[in-house]
This record gives sequence, structure tokens and C-alpha cells, in this order.
Amino acid sequence: MFLGPAIDISIHSNDFIDDGPTVAQAFQNSSVMDSLLSPLRSESARHDAGSRLTALVLAFAIAITMTLAAYVYAGTPYATMALATWALAFGGWMATTFRRRGSQRIEFSLYVGTAVALMVLYSEEWYRRFPSTLMKFFPGAFPPGVGITDDAFVGVFPLAGSALIVMGALAYYRRTAFGEFAAWTVFAWGCVAALSVYFVGPAAGHPGEYVGGMLTAPIPLTVALAGIYRTVRPGRDDVRDDVHATAMVGS
Repeated sequence: MFLGPAIDISIHSNDFIDDGPTVAQAFQNSSVMDSLLSPLRSESARHDAGSRLTALVLAFAIAITMTLAAYVYAGTPYATMALATWALAFGGWMATTFRRRGSQRIEFSLYVGTAVALMVLYSEEWYRRFPSTLMKFFPGAFPPGVGITDDAFVGVFPLAGSALIVMGALAYYRRTAFGEFAAWTVFAWGCVAALSVYFVGPAAGHPGEYVGGMLTAPIPLTVALAGIYRTVRPGRDDVRDDVHATAMVGS
């Protein structure tokens, strides 16, 4: 006759021990954690917004300065290539990593590969006198004192250009906002520099004439396009991580 009450008391005790304190404690811990982390999250968001704004202003300043320098000192063809590069770089950056910083993987190997492939392209362009070919095709675009000679080409693109690419690589490796813009610029320049050797001849009315760089241009073009593709499209590991993070937040 004492078995029924004993069992009844045991059941209610277990229910109280398992459910009551556990739910209350979880709710309390969740509220405390949210109150502690909310200032840190807002501070991180403000810092990220400030870094992106700084990178945007710096990127515009560099783009305008280098385009004007190319127009004044190098000539209209080089300024046109610069404008095409900045248009592709800014468009890709704004559409992807600028709005969703950290959502795309870092393609550092393809960044370095594009830089190396560009050096191969520069070598053929210098050996086959690409700057002289431009001046011959577009004489009106190079007034007296404007233009890049074959010797100056080495100092501008392989040396100074590669130094800027290395500086951008440091920022890209640290995954800063400006580093992501530098990556887009390198990939964009890899495409524009490679395609330009095929367009200058037809644009000048010499569609069948060889232009220095035609043999090696597919190398930087392929690597740069791979970098753009991998930057725009996340891999399977990235998709799996995003799904896992979404499931964790939802739970």
C-alpha cells in the first residue's frame, strides 16, 4: 500500500530535477551570454565598416591616380587598359567580398600564380617589343614625350608592377578589406593584359599581324580566370561550413 505513493513521489522528483532547473539555467545562460557578447559584436561591426570604408577610399584614390598617370605619361592605350582593369576589379569586389567580407575563401595560390604568369607575359612582350608595336599602331595616341619605350617597359611593369602586387599580397594574406580589392585587381589585370595583345591589332586595322605576348597570353588569362571563378563561387567546404553555421544559429 506504500508502493503507489513512493513511485508517485519519485516520478515528480525526477521531473523537477531533469526539466525545471535545466530549462531555467539554459534560458538564464543564454540571456547572460547575449548581454555580454552584444557590445563586442557591435564593436566588431563598427570596426569592419570602418575598415571597408577606408579600403574603398584608398582603392578609388589609387585607381584615379594610376589611370591619370597612365594617360599622361604612357598614352591612351595604357589608360584604356587601366580603366578596363579598374572596372572589372571594382565590379567584382563590390558584388562579392566587399559586401560579404570573409564569405569567400582566400585564393592566395592563384594570386601568386597570376603574378608569375604575368611575368612570363611581360618577358615575351619585352622581347617582341610590345611598346614599340603600340606606338606604331596608334601614333596619334602618343604625342611627343608621351609613351613607354621598350626599356622603360621593364621598369614599369615587371619591376614596379610586381612590387605593387607583392604589397597587395601581404594585405590579401592578412585578409584585410583592401587585400581583397588587391586580389580582384590582380585577377582583373591578368585578364585585361592577356586579352589586350589580341585586340590591339584589329583595333588598329592590322588584324593579321603578330603582337608580342600572343604566345604566352593564355597562361595569365587562364590563371586569372580561375582566381575569379574560385573567388566568386565558394567550394564545397565553404558551403558545408555555411550550412553548419546556419544550423547552429537556428538551433
